Amino acid sequence: PGTSAIFLPREFQVPKSIIQRAFRQLDQESPDTAGEVQAGMIFGALHRFLEAFGDHGAGDLCNHKVWLDLGLEDEDIGFDTETRVAWACDEVYDSFRVQLSYMERLYFTLDMAENSAFLSKSLSVLSFLTVLLSITFWVCGTIESVRVVPEGCTGIGVDQCVPAAPDWMAKIETFCVWVFTAEIVGRLLSVGHARRELLSQRVLIAVITGSDAEIGFHILSKSYCFRLVRFLLSFEALFDILSVVPYWVEMWISTDASEISAFRVLYLARVTRIFKLGRALNADLGQFNEVHDLFRKVLIQASPAILMTVLLILIALFFFGTFIWFCEKGEWVPYGDDRLQYNIDQSEGCWMRLARDELTWERSPFDSIPSAFWWTFVTISTVGYGDQVPYTTEGKLVASIAMLYGTVILGLPLFVVGATFGQEYDRLMKASKRRQETTKLQQQQQRDSDSNSKSEQHEGIVKVFRNEFAHFVKALQEAETSLGF
Repeated sequence: PGTSAIFLPREFQVPKSIIQRAFRQLDQESPDTAGEVQAGMIFGALHRFLEAFGDHGAGDLCNHKVWLDLGLEDEDIGFDTETRVAWACDEVYDSFRVQLSYMERLYFTLDMAENSAFLSKSLSVLSFLTVLLSITFWVCGTIESVRVVPEGCTGIGVDQCVPAAPDWMAKIETFCVWVFTAEIVGRLLSVGHARRELLSQRVLIAVITGSDAEIGFHILSKSYCFRLVRFLLSFEALFDILSVVPYWVEMWISTDASEISAFRVLYLARVTRIFKLGRALNADLGQFNEVHDLFRKVLIQASPAILMTVLLILIALFFFGTFIWFCEKGEWVPYGDDRLQYNIDQSEGCWMRLARDELTWERSPFDSIPSAFWWTFVTISTVGYGDQVPYTTEGKLVASIAMLYGTVILGLPLFVVGATFGQEYDRLMKASKRRQETTKLQQQQQRDSDSNSKSEQHEGIVKVFRNEFAHFVKALQEAETSLGF
């Protein structure tokens, strides 16, 4: 479908950029033949796609059409599956399409990931701008110079006459909430009928390439309830619902529920949907998607090192937390002791230690092992906020060992993560470079072949011209003899 269409067409075609990324993964094993894969891979990918998203019975007919379009032999519908063919052609791209129902077209129109039609693109831009507008004015509404005291309020007590955002900001907020509400209602009405996986680049690539480990739970279910429940349990739906519920709760209780209003910060989660505008901005964000896949792959491969880092942190929390508590807890001062005068809360006893001046007493910040976890985490990460400081020699020794532990021990697993990223990035760049060189070589060979073909064609024309000219000269000579010229 063309991008000039106003409404989303009944057929959904997988974007070319996604198909290209999938087939690049399929032909990575043969970088010397860039742009070509075995014919069996193409038909296997198409079969998996139709099994997951399309009509199960249309596979043979569609495969037969692709065979004819690609110019393969069609005797008894058989051919050599190992024949290498070019996949970067319209015949292959046009094969990955499915029919959409009316409710699916509604859902796809409302979703930011679909921007093939003018209406869906306009709604995506409207939703994105509304999100930015809502967040901007919500943040600006917390500035003291912008907020105003409610008209007619004369209270002087605590939390009375609290300044609020001006009325014009409230009207903009109301408009944004109505837009969000209309969007989530439309999505809830249509999500049970929609195959949302068609809008997921990762799922589409997994289906086309046959990465069973990646497909897993994403295989489609035709159950309306399954799709609806799965959508409601997703983070996307959760953030969408929480972005409007606080406003309608305030309207329902008809009071200033400032604590409930704090939930509007969840509007911020909707800004991450800007990445779904990839098709409209720059063809699936171009190389950004490859970098995203690279980052995800690195995290998966380096997961043992990451788990080891978490384990080392847990060990440090309990080990150094226990020792710093034992060294810096001070003395237990019971209720009624004169040293409690230095403590604001004198209702009960507490752990106290000599202050830095060694004259006065202060409440120890290390009054328990769990309270020492924060100090341990800050110390082994070499941040050091200074809110909890050891005074004793023993405590400083524990702190020194903790700092060395964080610098040396925790640095080793993180180095593995960085090395894995470097290896994957280098492998990706080398494969891309080889593919580019192979493509250039193929293009040069094609140009040489075209040049040779043109030379042969030119020689053939000259030969024909010579023959015709010889016949012409012979005819003239015969005419000269017969006519007596």
